[in-house]
Amino acid sequence: RPAQSITTTLDRDLQLAAQEALTGFRGSIVVLDPKTGAVLAMASSPGFDPNVFDPTNRNAVGQTDVLTDSANPLLNRATQGAYPPGSVFKIAVAGSGLNSGAITADTIINCGNTWSGLGPNAVKYNWTFDRGLAAPGPINVVQALAFSCNPFFYQLALDMDAVDPTTLPELIRGFGFGEPTGIGQVPESGGLIPDPDWKQQTYNDPWRPGDAVNMGIGQGYVLVTPLQIARMIAAVANGGTLYRPQLVLRVAPPDGPATLELKPEAQGRLPLTNEQLATITAGLDWVAREKGGTARHRFLDLNIPVSGKTGTAEDPAGPAPHGWFAGYTEADRPDRPDFAAVVMIENVG
Repeated sequence: RPAQSITTTLDRDLQLAAQEALTGFRGSIVVLDPKTGAVLAMASSPGFDPNVFDPTNRNAVGQTDVLTDSANPLLNRATQGAYPPGSVFKIAVAGSGLNSGAITADTIINCGNTWSGLGPNAVKYNWTFDRGLAAPGPINVVQALAFSCNPFFYQLALDMDAVDPTTLPELIRGFGFGEPTGIGQVPESGGLIPDPDWKQQTYNDPWRPGDAVNMGIGQGYVLVTPLQIARMIAAVANGGTLYRPQLVLRVAPPDGPATLELKPEAQGRLPLTNEQLATITAGLDWVAREKGGTARHRFLDLNIPVSGKTGTAEDPAGPAPHGWFAGYTEADRPDRPDFAAVVMIENVG
């Protein structure tokens, strides 16, 4: 009998643009419809020609090159790549702090170039230190997101850990981390959100305040996939709903009605009240639109309102940090719907 046709959710032009943008890089791009979870683009680089694995293609050559390539082109970096998220993770940390009551929108924490909350022999630094920039000083959580202030999140994570070391990891999981998204059509990693039990079982070593402090800026043992970050930022954009990412729009026979059509599948909600979510989005608006925002210079001439978060994630095994951006458009145009997107490039600083 005739096979049914599969229509994907991918936007062809957007998919091709994502693939072209990644040329020459190792990394990935994920673009979602925040209202449905539909995957509009998902690209991983470097790629490979699947024809080399076609057993009916007598001219296929290059299998060995693909299989032995140190860049691992067979890895779908968008869904299988598990990375330290760096400062894009501060969205979830800020939300966890607001949910737990450790901070409110009005809480002020000093943002200096250095932070010594773990003692004088364990001083940590703000990203401004190495660049010779002045730190902003006392700031609230909206400004902490806008300026990507490490000391603010060091202190927040330390304070939460002092009350209960399990609170921050538990709340972070509510943002969709630590387990697969359930996309289904492609293999994926679940990432890792460490907690005291995990560390004891894995390393036979007790949890320490420094572990929480590292988690506060998306470092330490924390691992996420670009798809997980995309699902989180899409939930921020749509008002708080975590949708399952989906790649199939419909399945239909040649001459009959569809036997399957995409239906948005809500998997949960971000652990935030509407007021708390508004505090988070105010910080993300500032990142890309206002003076001092860490991404403002990239969007000055775009003429499309964008909100988001930058991230520079240290790679213990790499020559330079990974670069992240997670964001969403707010143009509210009838001809081109708004979307949420994540770009992650390996070891570019």
